[in-house]
Amino acid sequence: MMKAESVRKKKNWASHQKTWYGKWHVWLGLLAGTIIFIVSLTGTILVYRDEIDQALNPELFHAPAQEKKLSFQQITEQIKRDHPGWKLEFLFRAEGENSENLPYRAHLEVKADEDEKEVFINPYTGKVTGSRIHESAFIDVVLAIHRTLLIPAVGRYIVGTAALILVILTISGLRLWIPRQWKYVKSRLTIKRNASLLRQNYDLHQVLGLYSSPMILLIALTGVVITFLTIIAPVMFLVSFEKPKSLAQILNNKSVYVKGAKPISIDSAIAIAQRAFPPRSEIRGLVFPDGQKGAYAVYGLGPYVTKTGDNNFVYIDQYSGKVNFNTSVDLPNTGKMYLNWVTPIHYGTFGGNVTRVVAFITSLVPSILFVTGILIWWPRWKGRARGKSRKANTVSGAEVPIKIHS
Repeated sequence: MMKAESVRKKKNWASHQKTWYGKWHVWLGLLAGTIIFIVSLTGTILVYRDEIDQALNPELFHAPAQEKKLSFQQITEQIKRDHPGWKLEFLFRAEGENSENLPYRAHLEVKADEDEKEVFINPYTGKVTGSRIHESAFIDVVLAIHRTLLIPAVGRYIVGTAALILVILTISGLRLWIPRQWKYVKSRLTIKRNASLLRQNYDLHQVLGLYSSPMILLIALTGVVITFLTIIAPVMFLVSFEKPKSLAQILNNKSVYVKGAKPISIDSAIAIAQRAFPPRSEIRGLVFPDGQKGAYAVYGLGPYVTKTGDNNFVYIDQYSGKVNFNTSVDLPNTGKMYLNWVTPIHYGTFGGNVTRVVAFITSLVPSILFVTGILIWWPRWKGRARGKSRKANTVSGAEVPIKIHS
């Protein structure tokens, strides 16, 4: 008798739990679904952002390979001779399989009310081969939508919150997927093609959500980490049992201004960074000092998989050449993990073409789940709004307008 009562209570608790999971799943989906839909589609495009940008702008991304590339110092001096009024903010090498035939890219320092200008530089001659307004380029508009929804200040936090909701939706969806009896598991793994369109849509929502859930969780969680880095940065030090540092402290590296002192050359800054980086690292780019107290920031890539592996950067005093901050030694292991893996996982670049295809498909799935979810919810809501009286069929703790045979 007591055993039967215990079983009954467990079943009631499971039913009650699934009902609440169902409500959270529906209302959170409706609340953040449109944002998730937009971020999902733009994320799909960004998996192949470089290839798309180059295909849309072939005239900008063309620098026929020659015998030897110029150094950053030589390129900067050539630009100063050709364009005396220009001041570079940063200069970066091209990446990718065809990098020998691609130009370097630089951004010009502009006034606060001016549009940011991006220029393309032939690495063999130092000549500017093209330019564009950075914010107006298609791929950069897509990136801005993905990161901020084109809403200044608060947009990135809206996107980050939507990513967190996507994590909750994925977990609650997995809980709702679990059938009341395990003998019905097999029916939850496939789409019944001979069933009604509403039933097929329901099955598609379940099956697609189940199979894609591991990668969706990875992409959503890394999106949360990228968005809320200012909050997460101190935690990286805490979990490594080191004194916490905020992101502002890490990035606020300045040079000690010495009146009358001459800044070190770009070549010297590059050489200092090369010695500070792990062996065989490749210099990727350089951020120029901002004013008299600004520091050089030099970025490097370790000898591993392109766009992953050892991503490092150093801040160098522009007068003394002292390394103020070096990610190789000054970041805890959690911080290094962030630099090396968070963005590559988010965009699927960590494992080459295979993982990029997986990321492309996975990024598309949340938008499909939003549409199929609306198609499940809408008839039920419409029926309730009209005051129809009908016996509701309950599946996974949520009513649906079709009969589901598990």
